[in-house]
Amino acid sequence: MARKHKCAYCHKEIEKPDDIDNGEVLIATKKYAHRQCFQIYVAGTATKKREMQANRAAQKKNAPKQITVNAVRKGKTEAEYQEERQFLADVKNVLKSGFAPVETLSIQKNYEEKYKITKEQFLMAIKYFYVIKGNTPTEHPFGIIPYVINEAINFYSHLDDVKKQNNEFDITAMYKQERVVYVSSGDESITPEIDINTI
Repeated sequence: MARKHKCAYCHKEIEKPDDIDNGEVLIATKKYAHRQCFQIYVAGTATKKREMQANRAAQKKNAPKQITVNAVRKGKTEAEYQEERQFLADVKNVLKSGFAPVETLSIQKNYEEKYKITKEQFLMAIKYFYVIKGNTPTEHPFGIIPYVINEAINFYSHLDDVKKQNNEFDITAMYKQERVVYVSSGDESITPEIDINTI
């Protein structure tokens, strides 16, 4: 008695073993399948593939754009442009990443309007939170700024106060005292070895 096979796609039994020989049943990918089921499957995968490609194209089209040099320069003087480039470079250095997020300038301008946070305070806050406190930057690293700006300002103002108070001390002069150390040759302290055979 011959073993009965099932179609890989419709899961119905293939009734006649003669169907395999006359072309009604295909052996595709080491599985038995009706010719019609296989053709429907292939047509469906082609349709899915086209849909996936269309979705990818739509996602690429709607993806956020990188800021181009012309977009940053538009309507700005050379000094303003250089200032913004320096600001973005400082942000990149603080975050220790290969780039500053695209929305950095727009977020900074939004915080300036909403919370009156200047660019210097913006940098101060991210330095405080990510460098001094040791937090790791997330995908959106600037959302924390309004919450830590007061801590950062207090920290840096106390740091400035300490620098002013210790301005009169010359630390380099404190540790420049010469000290002379004499080291003996150490020959007198060597004791002769004891030979066990002589004892």
